[in-house]
Amino acid sequence: TYAWTGDNGAIIANPSASLTSITFPTQGVTTITLTVSNGQGSSTKVRTVTVLNGTPVITGNYFESFESPGVPINWSIINTQGIGWDQTSIAAKDGSGSYFLDGTQSQFAQVDVLVMPIMDIVNNPSNLLTFSYAYARQTSTHNDKLVLQGSLDCGGTWTDVVNLSAATMASGSGGVTSTPYAPASAAEWKDVDVTTYPYWFNFTNSPSALFRFVFTEDPTNGMGNRLFIDAVNFQNPNGLNELTKNYRLNLFPN
Repeated sequence: TYAWTGDNGAIIANPSASLTSITFPTQGVTTITLTVSNGQGSSTKVRTVTVLNGTPVITGNYFESFESPGVPINWSIINTQGIGWDQTSIAAKDGSGSYFLDGTQSQFAQVDVLVMPIMDIVNNPSNLLTFSYAYARQTSTHNDKLVLQGSLDCGGTWTDVVNLSAATMASGSGGVTSTPYAPASAAEWKDVDVTTYPYWFNFTNSPSALFRFVFTEDPTNGMGNRLFIDAVNFQNPNGLNELTKNYRLNLFPN
């Protein structure tokens, strides 16, 4: 037999059933204890875990073009060192704002993370997840990398869904230049349809999938160039958001 208990005293698994999931009533750091026993005795393991809210924030059509200063609502930033992700009006695919990394100020191997809100995908099976980026490579040997990762356990583990090398990003966008980069035209923005990548299907049955942009600066040289992210879009291709974007309509309550 076995029993899971949390430090709030709640029993969170049925000893007579297979252990498939654990539900916690409160968020934050908590201690969980697993005790197993049989006729020969018992054994106990104790672990400390961080409990996050797995309720999806994005449950339907959603569009983020980073127009307001600061971190968008329900997004989060993890900057490991120095200057990292920030809102900017230097360039934009949609509107006048975007999010960017000023790689000219980044240290070698610096990792910067931009985390999206939790998404309900299983109840929106026909929806698309897309984003746009613009990027320039500092030199032809700079090996920056942008990865879109997904998680099915609130960030406990991550899977690479989209993996873009410096050469791939620079091609058709900003190319190679030592001048601090800003896209000069809409043609330098490249669109990514995440749902066309094979690992997307790992998340199509999830009611609470989490995605994040992870940019890694060149591991040897650092001090690269700029990357811009904009127009993060989760929507039905025939939905209302697509119509408002195509016809530049502004919708307000009432």
